[in-house]
Amino acid sequence: GDDSVFSAFNSFGRELVGASTISSFALEDNVGFEEVQCIRDFLILNDTIRGIKFLRTNLCHSSFSSIRPFFERNGSLRVLDVSSNFLVGDETIKDVLDAIHQGCARLEVLNITENCIDGDAISSNGISVRGAEFISSFVSKTPTLTSLK
Repeated sequence: GDDSVFSAFNSFGRELVGASTISSFALEDNVGFEEVQCIRDFLILNDTIRGIKFLRTNLCHSSFSSIRPFFERNGSLRVLDVSSNFLVGDETIKDVLDAIHQGCARLEVLNITENCIDGDAISSNGISVRGAEFISSFVSKTPTLTSLK
């Protein structure tokens, strides 16, 4: 059941801590706050991940806030993909991009959209014009960025 899956994910997260050769990492489908907490230490202590993808997850602002140190400290990060995450809204985008900008990453690829931008932002989810302004500001301050979707 769900408990055994969560237990396995938790064990996986503990085993990852200290892994120094992983250069890309993806979380997909139905991954939520609890699963991110299982890998939080791995992410925060890792400085070798060059690409991270959060695709079609159930991650909310709290999920991304809990791993903010990863975005601030990882100087190797070149690719961030948060495509198709309907719970990602303006505040999440602002906080993640601020953390990357304040940190030492030289982001080259940023994928945010794909069913995520909605001018009407259904119940505070989705990226509004305000969120698009955060993205635009980040792009103007990031000379290493070569791809934006």
